[in-house]
Amino acid sequence: MNATLLLSLTTLFSPAAAAANVVEGDYVEARTCDVYTGPCFANAEVNEAGKEATFGWRIRTGEVDGVRLDGLSVVALVRASATLGDPFSDPAPSRSVMLVDENADADERAALERFARDRLGALAGTVAEVRRAPIELEVGCCAKAGCARLEAGDVVSLATRCVGGDDHVCGNEEVYYPPLTDGVDAVPAVLTDHEVVAAPLGVRFQEAGTRGAFTGTFRAAVAAAAVPPTVAIAANARSDAEARPASKFALKEMPRAEGEEAPSLPEEIPAAFAGLLDPRGVRVEMRGKALYDVWFRRSLPRAEKPHTEMSSSFGAIPLGEVVGVVRSYGLEVDYRENPVDPGFYALRYGLQPTDGDHLGTAPSRDFLVFTGFEDDEDVAPVSDMEQLSELSLLASSTEHPMVWYLLVPEGESTERARLYEHGDRDEWILDVTVPTSSAAAGDGDAEAPAEEANDAARALRLGVVLVGVSEHY
Repeated sequence: MNATLLLSLTTLFSPAAAAANVVEGDYVEARTCDVYTGPCFANAEVNEAGKEATFGWRIRTGEVDGVRLDGLSVVALVRASATLGDPFSDPAPSRSVMLVDENADADERAALERFARDRLGALAGTVAEVRRAPIELEVGCCAKAGCARLEAGDVVSLATRCVGGDDHVCGNEEVYYPPLTDGVDAVPAVLTDHEVVAAPLGVRFQEAGTRGAFTGTFRAAVAAAAVPPTVAIAANARSDAEARPASKFALKEMPRAEGEEAPSLPEEIPAAFAGLLDPRGVRVEMRGKALYDVWFRRSLPRAEKPHTEMSSSFGAIPLGEVVGVVRSYGLEVDYRENPVDPGFYALRYGLQPTDGDHLGTAPSRDFLVFTGFEDDEDVAPVSDMEQLSELSLLASSTEHPMVWYLLVPEGESTERARLYEHGDRDEWILDVTVPTSSAAAGDGDAEAPAEEANDAARALRLGVVLVGVSEHY
């Protein structure tokens, strides 16, 4: 038998090939450098441009891991360390954000994410965020098939046109950088609009007139994944209490040092703050990688006079009080979709301003505000909200304070801490019970046992939105 034919038959009937899922549909790719160009232009841009790329797939037919994806779309944004496609540069490390079709259910969202990861391969790098978004993608709506339009929520706006005679500047143009994903049948195109706002990647730009796009179709075989284990979701964590695939987010006890009998606090936390904290912190992981370490107060003081501000759910907490401390590993964004850089931060209770700029951005005004220990050295409450915002701005890498939204958790819970998903808003919420102490008893005063008993009965359950952003920013 012909060796080539034998190899083809072996590949065709191998278990891996038989298990592959063939997916096909429409494709668009946009880069921040010219892909249809001459070597002289390309050499001028190398490692100066082209480190960002936008990918869009609209699946006409196909399935991934048994989940049909017909008619659904997924978008990926990538930011690399070098010009993408340059054979002489290493794009690693890279980061990405994935936007999955808001019309997809939970299983379809997971399948869309896996499809995008499979298509990007190592290029995906660290996936900083996966979020739902309305996605509209049209490709090849003209005779030359070079026109396309992509809208993905308020994150991506992209449009292309066919390459024309006026786009041949040096007369030596060619497809200098081919598409970055396999299985693509596409033509180069001119970007008439390419606007991206992706805070987790530190990317915000708008460009037009570059020869930096591909439009066309794709056909890809996505290897079937091993069937993930299922876990029973407690009834108080989701109303349907259904069995679901293991989540990409998990809540763990804080790891202990070797030989350590009891948990201890990191030395990076200043002593004044460490003295307030329960060393039994919790770690939130994303696919096995640490996302946040969080420690809460051993006992949270209650305000002598609970504040009754409009749309506040936690009037018992004094304004500006230290609620806890967090260590960020730099893989997630806050409730405003701003990056939370790696480091340690104090978490103080604050109220959102009632000015028109913040109207409707959250159901209530309760937030945890991040401050940095370089500027926040005193554990006393910072009750002036303007001063608290200024402290947070000093710790932020953006022009807005860093915040987590604070809400009343769903259902009942007998656990000290749990992590649950609010499916309607695509949020992951840390439900934690924090003991309280009255102003009379102080922070754990042993001389007031009766008061302490009352305080124990009045422990606060806080719902902290660790993963999720406001839909109104």
